[in-house]
Amino acid sequence: MDISVIIPTYNREEYLSECLDVLMKQNFSGKYEIIIVNDGSTQEYRFLENYDNKQVIIYVKKSHNGPASAKNYGINLAKGKFIIFIGDDIICTTDFIRNHYDFLIKNDKTISAGKTVWHNDTPNKELFWLLQYTGLGNFATENKDDCGFYAFTTSNIGIARQYLNKERFDENFPYPALEDNELGLRLYKQGLKIKYNEKALAYHKHAYTMDVIKIRQWELGYSLGYFINKRPEVKKVFLRPQIVILLARILQTKLFFFLGPLNMLMVCLCIKQQGIKDFSTDVQPDKFN
Repeated sequence: MDISVIIPTYNREEYLSECLDVLMKQNFSGKYEIIIVNDGSTQEYRFLENYDNKQVIIYVKKSHNGPASAKNYGINLAKGKFIIFIGDDIICTTDFIRNHYDFLIKNDKTISAGKTVWHNDTPNKELFWLLQYTGLGNFATENKDDCGFYAFTTSNIGIARQYLNKERFDENFPYPALEDNELGLRLYKQGLKIKYNEKALAYHKHAYTMDVIKIRQWELGYSLGYFINKRPEVKKVFLRPQIVILLARILQTKLFFFLGPLNMLMVCLCIKQQGIKDFSTDVQPDKFN
């Protein structure tokens, strides 16, 4: 088996269906499998019965323990020489698998960080394009030949299976956030380079409201607290506390629309690390949702 594509999913039937439609039409001459790990969804995913090729699609359902657990479960099942992780809301191009595979074959001790952009049908796309191209989004890349551990995001990443024989995603993160980057840091310290693979193009198709963004930043903030406690060296990657406090004040201004996601992340970190008591929100995250 050449490639194992691992897709963790939780209550996203409508996105996963479109994701699979393209994955089943890949321009790739090698052998690949698609491992779908249902992390305890309440949805039934009956649409999977429409796919005849059971040798390509492997579908398993497990108890609800978060995406880190689901990805580890998928790794244990994977038979491919290389593994590609994508999200269940990612729409690939038809050359997606081949472009990851060719890149990994040609580059030893390298992780293939694919190019992910917002889908044209994404609501509020203008906000996310702004975050992406101002460097605030998860998809911004500065050094294409050495992206750094923070470019290890499983919305679109390829890696040789051998490097995951001993390393796994940390399932102790309090929320589904930053467990990718923490594994990326461990792999990076072992000498693996994370390189930008522009040809491995995929589209992120997921409707985000400002309330959802707010929840995600709470999750990121508290997960970041866990990350820093586990790996103190990552502190230098983030802004100084004084700037964090300043950004917290900006939350009350119209600039929140543009800087909201970054601010929420930093404010949550500030709350976690410095104990600010006067910040409140009516939106609270549920673990692993």
